[in-house]
Amino acid sequence: MISTQGKKQIRIDEGKRNRVYRDTRGIRTIGIGYNMDMVGSRATFMSVLDVDARAFEDTRDGLCSLSDAMIEKLFNFVVTDAYRSACFLIKDLQARPQIVQDVLTNLVYNMGWAKVSRFYKLLTALKARDYNKAADELVDSAWYDQVGERSKRIVEQIRSLSNLQVK
Repeated sequence: MISTQGKKQIRIDEGKRNRVYRDTRGIRTIGIGYNMDMVGSRATFMSVLDVDARAFEDTRDGLCSLSDAMIEKLFNFVVTDAYRSACFLIKDLQARPQIVQDVLTNLVYNMGWAKVSRFYKLLTALKARDYNKAADELVDSAWYDQVGERSKRIVEQIRSLSNLQVK
């Protein structure tokens, strides 16, 4: 499971806003990095927060804001979902070092399962416990330059596991 520290890091990486804003790619976002434009966001938002379609649309369109309690509820649901999705990428994720669980959950939270699943070389290196190679694969990706300090910290965390490599 993602650790308290892992959740804290996602909060720092994403920031928190009660009102919708457009992120660096123009995506309508609210709360702690919740993508209001992604497929399924309406259904998730309505289900988790127990609101109707009008409330979703008004929030997405910037007419309403979310309370801190609503943001926390949405964040906890989405971060748990990101962890579950990460478990599909590495089947024995729960048996891996906590850093690997936190980092992979952070990546899925940030990019989504579908995008992270296309990081074949990263996932192959993580599965092989070749943490230096995994870090190199992130550095070689477009993602690395897109997310600023987040990428540098994640790479550093993965490299810190290099002494645990299976020879």
